[in-house]
Amino acid sequence: MSEKVDAGMDDDKNKKNEGNEENENGGFESELDQTLKLARNEKILAGSQIMEKMADEKNSGDTTKTQQSSASRKTTSVSSESFSIGGADGMILDDWQIETIAERVSQKIYDENRRREVGWEGMLSCAMDEIGETMRSIEIAKKEICDKINQKVGEYNEKPCEMCKNIEEREITIREKYRADKRKWDNEKEKLLDRCMKAEEKIRMSEMKKKTENQPRFDNASYVTKEVTNELARGATSGAFEDTERFGFRKEWVNERPESRWEIDGTRNLSEEELRDEHKRREEKKYNVYITHKCKSNAEALAILEDKMKVDLDNKKQIKAIKGRILINMVDKESKSNFMRNRYMLKGTEIYLDDDYTEREKEVESWIRMLGKKEKERGVKVKKGYLKIGINDKWWYWDDMRGLVEVRRGNQ
Repeated sequence: MSEKVDAGMDDDKNKKNEGNEENENGGFESELDQTLKLARNEKILAGSQIMEKMADEKNSGDTTKTQQSSASRKTTSVSSESFSIGGADGMILDDWQIETIAERVSQKIYDENRRREVGWEGMLSCAMDEIGETMRSIEIAKKEICDKINQKVGEYNEKPCEMCKNIEEREITIREKYRADKRKWDNEKEKLLDRCMKAEEKIRMSEMKKKTENQPRFDNASYVTKEVTNELARGATSGAFEDTERFGFRKEWVNERPESRWEIDGTRNLSEEELRDEHKRREEKKYNVYITHKCKSNAEALAILEDKMKVDLDNKKQIKAIKGRILINMVDKESKSNFMRNRYMLKGTEIYLDDDYTEREKEVESWIRMLGKKEKERGVKVKKGYLKIGINDKWWYWDDMRGLVEVRRGNQ
């Protein structure tokens, strides 16, 4: 019987080994089920052996009550201890066999857990490696994309858009057209100036021919027009002056004209070459401003001027600077106009602003001031401007070829 049990156990073990070989990667649950099935088969085999033995003892009738009680105790012990007691023949599982099975089950559980742990560790390591490789690939792709974007942006910035290119071309065309027109206008201006100079010369020559011996006191043909010359000539012979104010001279000026011609006629007339040079000098000086002051230094005067007038003179060109006087260039007409318009802000600072006049302009301005002073002494309302004077709301301007000329209505 023991050999049968051992043979059965060996067969079960062989089946179990074959099952393990067939399913090497089987789960822990299948192995545990096989182990429990083996234990169940052994329990059934042991029970059947006990029942056969009890039947043999009952049939023989030779068993004693002691043996019966002993058999009953053995049966009770076997059922209560769950195969913990067995005979010498090994038909019933004893403690060491159960412990062996338990150890085997525990070892299987440990091996399975260890195998799963190693498997999970390997899977986790592979996953981490894949994640790291993916992150590196993402970083490389990100860098490549950023490089391409930067390259595209650089190319876009270097290559102007079509609209900007068209605007630049239009600007260049407009500038070239402006330069060509400016050259054309300058040439026309020069031609007109030459024609005007020739016409003025012809007028002067014509007026000089009309002078007579009775007109020595009115030798101002270089300044007056034909109408004024005729009027003066008529007045010299007849003594009658009718409406002479409309020709640019008051009746009192002619009747009371002193021997000194400068006080009445102004400065001497200029030749064509002198007049051309005078215009060039005025063109060079027209944006200049003289700053006259009584400060300790020029820097102090400029600081006070900038503070009072709220202007910045650092970008203005200083042409000349001496103690108490500074000459600066205001670049354009608008800047100079705004600068001179606000000079009232310097009141009380002992800083004064003046235009940069030529010697001819200074001479004419001096004569006009003297004329205005005399008119004020007569009780006449006088106003003064640049190379012009207003007398009783009538304005007269200075012409280098004709002297004082009345400003007609609408030309003031």
